[in-house]
Amino acid sequence: MPALSRKVVIEARVNEYAGRAPNPNVPWTAAEIASDVGECAAAGASIAHFHARANDGGAAHDYDAYRDVVRGIAGASEILVHPTLGMYSGSSDPRERFRHILRLAEDGLTPDIVPLDMASTNVDRFDASAKAFRSDESVYLNTTGTLRYFAETARERSIKPYGQVYGIPSLRAIDAFAAAGYLSPPLFLSLLLTEGEVLAAHPGSKAGLDAFLPFLPRRHPVVWTVTLFGGSLLPLIPHIVAAGGHVSLGLGDHPYPELGRPTNAAVVAEAARIIRECGAAVASPEEARDILGC
Repeated sequence: MPALSRKVVIEARVNEYAGRAPNPNVPWTAAEIASDVGECAAAGASIAHFHARANDGGAAHDYDAYRDVVRGIAGASEILVHPTLGMYSGSSDPRERFRHILRLAEDGLTPDIVPLDMASTNVDRFDASAKAFRSDESVYLNTTGTLRYFAETARERSIKPYGQVYGIPSLRAIDAFAAAGYLSPPLFLSLLLTEGEVLAAHPGSKAGLDAFLPFLPRRHPVVWTVTLFGGSLLPLIPHIVAAGGHVSLGLGDHPYPELGRPTNAAVVAEAARIIRECGAAVASPEEARDILGC
């Protein structure tokens, strides 16, 4: 493969709501997340995405949990910070879902990036072996009004929105948001692929990824990364790099058993190795800021 004269951004998706049965290295506590993120930064990650978790691994939605993680990360590296907005917070009020971000900003801990899930979708899981759904009433609801509030509030505080793309309609919505002035270029998009029990997006294959690419917004500069929930992103990295994309992966999405029981830093290091083998370089946090316009 010919050399590629560009920098590839690696985002470490360190925990989501993953349990520890498949891999005990998923970080839960604030101290664990901060330490894990520091190791990921040393391995080549320039963005860290996390969900605040309780000591027992349960979801934590209180402000203090997010504050403690962000403080810990800031003390460990220059990596860009990307907290979740709390999909399962029990509230559909966009102001409630964004409240911890605003308080972080008030306390001088402004995140660099926030997610913008550009779709409402069913998120029930399907157990193929049992030929049955595990639930049949789970909906992730993101109205246009909610997304507009997130985008405009983030812009007011100079936080970069990260458009999570579930399919072609998500790309069309992002293009419309940019045309309406709710999003500023360069647009930062995550093309979501899913495998296993999760059916909400394109399959985690070259064909699944390629189906997005003809429909990327053309009227505005775009930076895109790829996320694969429920499967390994590593085999797709050469194709992502060749196509001009960036990489988002970690134990929050997949336990990566092909690497044994790795840490997030080991997964990042393997991704960095593959990127360099493709002739590209791994972006530093400072370079990622320039690429994303943060």
